Amino acid sequence: NLIEDAGIAWTYFKRFGDRETGFAPASAWIEDKNQSLYPFITMWDCGSELLALVASHSLRIIGDKEFLDRAATLVAHLHDGDRTADGMRLPKSFMSITGNGQGESGYDASDMGRLLVALKVIEAYSAGAIDAATAVAGWDLVKTIINGRIHSFKDGKMIDIHHTAYAN
Repeated sequence: NLIEDAGIAWTYFKRFGDRETGFAPASAWIEDKNQSLYPFITMWDCGSELLALVASHSLRIIGDKEFLDRAATLVAHLHDGDRTADGMRLPKSFMSITGNGQGESGYDASDMGRLLVALKVIEAYSAGAIDAATAVAGWDLVKTIINGRIHSFKDGKMIDIHHTAYAN
């Protein structure tokens, strides 16, 4: 049944989530009978994990305390991969699940959009216990919007990604 399937899916986060940060790897696979993990995540992945928390709690797979503790831990570690790029403080495109700052140093505005939606969902779901504005405080997101268009940061420059948000 679907609840059992959801419970099995939740075990991925419990099994592979970093004990300190709570972040689970973006993917895991079996190769030659050995388990491998991709130890990096994007802001998109962080958003997905927050939404997985909401789903797991709403399906009663996890209780209130685990939900709030995990959500608070994840949000507290969102800034672990921060960097300054062109005078802006932004999260990295990829960061280590351990929060040790390793990863790719670009900034992906599309991934950030997913995270922002997830933060607003979890803020509403938690009745404000998780505050979206506090979670993103310190990031210079407004500086990534130039002439009303969303920009990513890659290879030392701002890249207009406006055209990627629409089907042509």
